[in-house]
Amino acid sequence: MAARTTPFSTYKTYLYRNDSKLIDIKDFSEPYAKREQLDTTVVSSDERTFRPGIRSRSKPLTFTCNYVKADFAALKALEGTPHSFSIVFGSNGDDGVFSFTAYLSVNVEGKGVNEVQEMVISLYPTSAVSFS
Repeated sequence: MAARTTPFSTYKTYLYRNDSKLIDIKDFSEPYAKREQLDTTVVSSDERTFRPGIRSRSKPLTFTCNYVKADFAALKALEGTPHSFSIVFGSNGDDGVFSFTAYLSVNVEGKGVNEVQEMVISLYPTSAVSFS
């Protein structure tokens, strides 16, 4: 299937580890870190100018999932070692794939009355995020 040429929903967005789906996700943070802003303004100008700097991530990539004990245990087993991850848009990545290497951490979210118990996966990249 070819990539879509119009906007689409987050339906069929997946978190992969290596070449297989890791877990069903409910939401995710932006894959690319925002670029820092380098101020290139000179004193002879009355207007600020800027250039893009390096990408700087102050927070990990996060993925919210439904809590299931077996899934939580499997994710906990991945902590402490970097792994290859991908955020895949579309059934086969037809709408884009963001790939990177990262350390994983998983935690159970605090909740209130009449809410679904969730867990949050945090990924701490050890490589640049690439897009294909």
